Amino acid sequence: MRKNSGDEETLPDEQQGRRERFSSEDNPFDMEPSVVGKPRIDPVPRGSVEEASAGRRGSTPSGRRERNILLHGGGEEGGKSKLTSTLLMVVVFATLTGLLMGYDLCVIAVILEPVKKDFRLCGTAFTCFDKEMVVSLIAPGAVVGSFAGGCMTDKLGRRISIALSDVFIMLGCFLMAAAPVESLFTLLLGRIFIGVGVGIGFAVVAPYISEVSPTDRRGQLVLGIEISQCCGCLLAYGIATVISPTHGQWRSLMAAAGFVALVQGGGVFLLPESPRWLVAKGRTVEARAVILKVGLATDATADKQLKAMEKEMNVFNKSV
Repeated sequence: MRKNSGDEETLPDEQQGRRERFSSEDNPFDMEPSVVGKPRIDPVPRGSVEEASAGRRGSTPSGRRERNILLHGGGEEGGKSKLTSTLLMVVVFATLTGLLMGYDLCVIAVILEPVKKDFRLCGTAFTCFDKEMVVSLIAPGAVVGSFAGGCMTDKLGRRISIALSDVFIMLGCFLMAAAPVESLFTLLLGRIFIGVGVGIGFAVVAPYISEVSPTDRRGQLVLGIEISQCCGCLLAYGIATVISPTHGQWRSLMAAAGFVALVQGGGVFLLPESPRWLVAKGRTVEARAVILKVGLATDATADKQLKAMEKEMNVFNKSV
């Protein structure tokens, strides 16, 4: 390579011609001539980049709608999903399990003194250990019920599992209410049954509510279980304040919880089954009907919601 008197670079004719063509035709962005001879990278039109980015972020109207369908269960743009009457009925009936648990946990503190007198606990017939058993046997029963509930909910479905939990709670409450004073065993057996029922219910109710709820409402609705548990405890103390249970009245307090379990056990069959459980069992037609009924999607988007559920189920089954 040579330099002329003006210190300008002198190029061979072939390379000089390439430089001239690059400057006139292929260099709209005033790129340095040093890239001559290197592979050329065509710039992406700015509009295409912005459109692609907008689609990924879901900032276009169609992107937002599709994102809400799959992530928020069909919620409106920029807003919360609607709460349908069916969904609210599911939450009300399902959270009765929390109400029963709170009531049964706290009512024993209210009725313990009259129970102790009727059954002569810590007296001549029984020891103080028996009194402790009356209070604490709900816990081991709940442990058994929790393990049983996990198996039941996958095999039998959410509704039947909740109904079975109500059967145990109802039997336990009625056994305690009808226990003769000479049979502490009946009283303790009733307490265990209540624990089993509560354990089954808590293993089923939270998944059931979450599976029928839109994603953006799920936390609010599942929170209803904890709120109802606190309300059940307050209800037990409130009734005790009004009634002031004595020797025979404590039985009516236990029977009242049994009737609430009876109402829930019958009403749960009016509710729809979990769409995810139906999809897992291959009953997609029924699952689609439930999705529409609880407001997880519209008729136009229900199929996309079903496909998303099926994909999640496949991923879960492969990971197990």
